[in-house]
Amino acid sequence: MPVIPGLILVVVLLALNAMFVAAEFAYVTVRRTQMQQLANEGNTQAKRTLKALGNLDFYVAASQLGITMATIGLGFLGEPVIAGLIEPPIEDIVGSFAPAVSHTVAIGIAFTFVTVLHIVLGEFVPKTLALEAPGKTTMWLSYPMQIFVRIFGPAIWLLNTTGNVLLGLLGMKVRPMGDEPLKAEDLALTFESSASAGLISRRELDLSRNTLRLASLQVGDLMVPRNEVIGIPVDASREDIVRIFAGHRYTRFPVYTSSLDDIIGVLNAKQAVFNLGSPDADWHRDIQQPLILPETVTIEHALEAAREANHALMILADEFGGIAGVLSLFDVVEFLAGHLPDEFESGQALLSANPDGSLLAPGLMHLVDLADELGITVPDVDAHTLGGLVMELLERIPVEGDEVFVDGHRIRVSEMNNRRVGQVLLIPEASVEREAAK
Repeated sequence: MPVIPGLILVVVLLALNAMFVAAEFAYVTVRRTQMQQLANEGNTQAKRTLKALGNLDFYVAASQLGITMATIGLGFLGEPVIAGLIEPPIEDIVGSFAPAVSHTVAIGIAFTFVTVLHIVLGEFVPKTLALEAPGKTTMWLSYPMQIFVRIFGPAIWLLNTTGNVLLGLLGMKVRPMGDEPLKAEDLALTFESSASAGLISRRELDLSRNTLRLASLQVGDLMVPRNEVIGIPVDASREDIVRIFAGHRYTRFPVYTSSLDDIIGVLNAKQAVFNLGSPDADWHRDIQQPLILPETVTIEHALEAAREANHALMILADEFGGIAGVLSLFDVVEFLAGHLPDEFESGQALLSANPDGSLLAPGLMHLVDLADELGITVPDVDAHTLGGLVMELLERIPVEGDEVFVDGHRIRVSEMNNRRVGQVLLIPEASVEREAAK
């Protein structure tokens, strides 16, 4: 083959190889939502790209077929063309008496040159460009790939089907590319990467992670425990109710007869306040039917039940029929967005630091909050609070000074309120080692 046409053909094959490599990587990394938005704006290239993404297996197979054809052609033509170009100068150097030597040297140099061109210009550069800008790459190549698919469609289908049949014989179920949804773990890693790159704020990262965790939590993980629930006796006077409203930040209060185990309804403070202004008003008319759920249901199920029943406060029952606690929509929002202070609070944080590096925490601190604040891996226990964790690990009612170890932290009971853990001291491993050294 003449040198000039041969060189032109080598350049064309190299460009085709680069195009197919770029197309393959761009197709599997481009965001479908980005293309959908551009297509909605009338971008023709984005519409073609969306069509390709709808049949991703076929277009990836087309890219692989194109790469194979271009690579074979480049190996078949590139080496002899380059060797024919450099062999005469080599013969001038080694002399005509050793044509075999000059031919061998020319073939070796040509092979090395073509390989380097193929790796750098045909593979590395287009792959990098496609990964850096998959959207632009897929749109640029949408029309050439569409033409290639129309020409070689039957061959692509045959090769793709043959491969799927062979995989089926090996017992592998072939799932169309792009059909596998992202798992929560994958989404969490994506959010982490986006935060590290500065694409989303730390607050947005925390909100995203908490949203993903919410579905795996039970209502007991976030509930206000029974001994912290503020209820209203059914025989309370108007003065009693006003005093309860004034002393607590809650909007809704469970109403009970003899004890909290006998809740008959929920009173909305905002609604009741308006009616209490009338001397002959009967606040019992404002009592709503309670929404009672098992404490073992998931947050997702509880929110759906609250939405259907139009309730913002859920009463949680234990397996023995007693009341385990309550959960409000505000508690769920606090879990998602972080602690939300109000005018009834002093602004004191859940954890207070001591000069020696230890932390003072309330026994009623939720374990999910503990894990978020300190990154502690909490053992698999039935307890929902820090005090309950200590009690379960000790397998008895704690006394002041009792200690347990959890994920590099010594947890020491510093205060007991009757049979309940009031406060604990969290001592990190480094502080424990310093104590031992003394």
